[in-house]
Amino acid sequence: MRTRSQSRNLHNQQHQAPPPVVEHFNLEEPFENPPPPPPMDDQRIMAQLLEAPTAGYEDAIVVPEITADNFEL
Repeated sequence: MRTRSQSRNLHNQQHQAPPPVVEHFNLEEPFENPPPPPPMDDQRIMAQLLEAPTAGYEDAIVVPEITADNFEL
């Protein structure tokens, strides 16, 4: 008959993951055929990326009329 700790140890030993496979490579040697750079999906410049989107908001932007007639500068 096994004790609880023996059963746990046996269970843990059966379910341990295999060690990771590490491929070694030499950083000193240049690549034979370097991979091409990934394509850029978004070709906008930074100023365009920082602009607030206004498409579809034309009717929502309202400039209220100043109706005050009792004020001083």
